[in-house]
Amino acid sequence: YGMEGPGGYQLFGRTIQVWNTWNRTPAFKDRPWLLDFFDQIRFHLVSPAELAEARTAFPHGAYPVKIEDTVLDWSAELALQARDAPGIVAAKARQQAAFEAERMRWKEAGLDSFTPFEQPASGPADLPPGCIGVESPVPGSLWKFLAEPGARVMAGDTVAIIESMKMEIAVTAPISGRLRNVTASPGRTVRAGEVLAVMESE
Repeated sequence: YGMEGPGGYQLFGRTIQVWNTWNRTPAFKDRPWLLDFFDQIRFHLVSPAELAEARTAFPHGAYPVKIEDTVLDWSAELALQARDAPGIVAAKARQQAAFEAERMRWKEAGLDSFTPFEQPASGPADLPPGCIGVESPVPGSLWKFLAEPGARVMAGDTVAIIESMKMEIAVTAPISGRLRNVTASPGRTVRAGEVLAVMESE
């Protein structure tokens, strides 16, 4: 229970750092996410100063992340949950109360709603004669381009990567030819069908 943000997943005083788009640190290596299915998370109580230090240092790889190989014993997990059931129920009640109080503070501060900034999206009508657009198949955030303007690509080659719902979505070239130019920059939110790059057939 909490709110996802650019620094991780805020869990009412605790932070699970799960996403690091722009920096490559030893913990993330070649991908921007940290957690996989069946990963187990262990929480440690820290002071406000320690939490602030972790938030500042983590994106730059200066805060160590302890990762251990282990085996998930489901029967032992169920037994642990049964043993700690009263404490779990009480903790979840406190958590829900804190969440409701936080939402009330958002509402009082006028932060409970927002209007997204609409950026102009290029479409097929904007393309030069003889060119075809490389369109985003889904809405999401443009992570990176795998081909640079001027590069020759084959039909079906991956031109860019969209991050959508914590998944990598490949944006492929619709034809074989030369990548003339790109029309969106990494980090920008894009719409389904938006033209991200322009190709010309050779």
